Amino acid sequence: MKNILIPTDFSFCARNAIQYAIDCFGHKEVQYYFLNTYEQVSSSATMMVSLIDRMREDSVNGLKNEVDYFQNILPNTAKPIISLTEYGALRNVLSKKVVDNNIDFVVVGTKGADGFDKFITGSNASDLIRAVNCPLIIVPENHRFIKIRTIGFAADFERIMNHSVSNSIDSFLQDFDSQLVVVNIRKEGEELDLEKGAARVNLHSLFKGKRFMVSNIENKNIVEGINNFGKDYDIDLLVMLARKHGFFESIFRKSITKEIAMMGELPLIIINE
Repeated sequence: MKNILIPTDFSFCARNAIQYAIDCFGHKEVQYYFLNTYEQVSSSATMMVSLIDRMREDSVNGLKNEVDYFQNILPNTAKPIISLTEYGALRNVLSKKVVDNNIDFVVVGTKGADGFDKFITGSNASDLIRAVNCPLIIVPENHRFIKIRTIGFAADFERIMNHSVSNSIDSFLQDFDSQLVVVNIRKEGEELDLEKGAARVNLHSLFKGKRFMVSNIENKNIVEGINNFGKDYDIDLLVMLARKHGFFESIFRKSITKEIAMMGELPLIIINE
């Protein structure tokens, strides 16, 4: 059984993320949760109570419309979609709901490359990523689900000891009989040291019995290297690790420009190791 949680603000972008999730995970042995959060930043006490009541009503009604719409798309044998509405900041509510409902994947939508830029450089983006203790799938607004033939795993070949990383990727490798390409982007002239090279042995342990290959790419710009990797290997889904002081933060610390367009066009899975 997979538990899939999808935050929604009832926008086209959010609805596309829901459709992507349904097309990707299907309906057999899958439980979908739709989440809408609301909060009032500042107001007088009397007005706040009134606004919160109205916001909750809008949230409940909006979720009902989304649930009704997608439940009609799903086969009759699908489990009923569960709607979750709660007052509070999304990152705080999401963190709690993931634990309470044993969520396997969270799926969110972004508005293409520009939206991806705003998402990861926003004041709450890092908090949101860190708050989700399960793989986070980011779906560009204009991306429609296609069979996942090749999965790219962008890593810096630091030791990967957490098997939850391989478990998350295994789910897609098994469901779609996909090929995995693990890529290491290093600066031009930088040698692959013994510690990072040893990670290859660990990869064989983690992905034993799976079809995968390892690619080394030299590029002075990590983002550009990932872009080229995505194009060269025709990647359908890109996986990255959210590790402190690691590869992920070396990219997400800085402002992302148009050179990240490839990552803004591809669905991206962020695994918080």
